[in-house]
Amino acid sequence: MSTHVQDSHAFHGISLHVNITVAPENVDKFLAAFKTCFDAVTAEPECTFFEVFHDQENPGQFRFVENWSKDKEWFMKEQLTKEYYDPYVKATASMDQTKGDEIFQQDAGWVDEGEAR
Repeated sequence: MSTHVQDSHAFHGISLHVNITVAPENVDKFLAAFKTCFDAVTAEPECTFFEVFHDQENPGQFRFVENWSKDKEWFMKEQLTKEYYDPYVKATASMDQTKGDEIFQQDAGWVDEGEAR
């Protein structure tokens, strides 16, 4: 993988890491509620990457990794206020779950420009 040093002031977006744990008996209901939201989020032009990881040893544990072309302020103000999150939040509110989020700004000095490998 080739890493190119870029202008350290160039902005390349944020990466959101979401850790969610639901009771194992709620996994299927959780994923059903999440699917519609996932489809809407990944259709957003500012969403450049979205992967869902599921811990097979702990069936109720998930990690989402989302990359966005905008900054944290835009994400909090514009993205998280979209109405398509509401049904997901409502459907999962009664589930036994814990959630933690972390937002990282991309370090412009470490960007793979996707050269042929």
